[in-house]
Amino acid sequence: MLIAPDTGNTNTFMIPLSYFCLFIAIVLIPLVYGYIMTKSIGKIHRKRFSTKWGQLYFDARTRSKVSLIHFVFFVFRRQIYVLIAFRMIGFGSM
Repeated sequence: MLIAPDTGNTNTFMIPLSYFCLFIAIVLIPLVYGYIMTKSIGKIHRKRFSTKWGQLYFDARTRSKVSLIHFVFFVFRRQIYVLIAFRMIGFGSM
């Protein structure tokens, strides 16, 4: 039987890393999508803008703002689902 060596308190690395990932998911990604939504459709189609930000709306229809706003709602909806899942941990399993 293999036993992992005790390397001390792993929370000194994992807790700051989890806060960093949480910051990216809750603050940074919605801000970036909000930034993209403020740009005009013409600017979104430009090569320079598409090279820098294009992977965020890759394979999306960029002919109208309505189709791009879908991604913003998707991010917020996903955040609500995750928040609900974490709040329901105390209720136990089925």
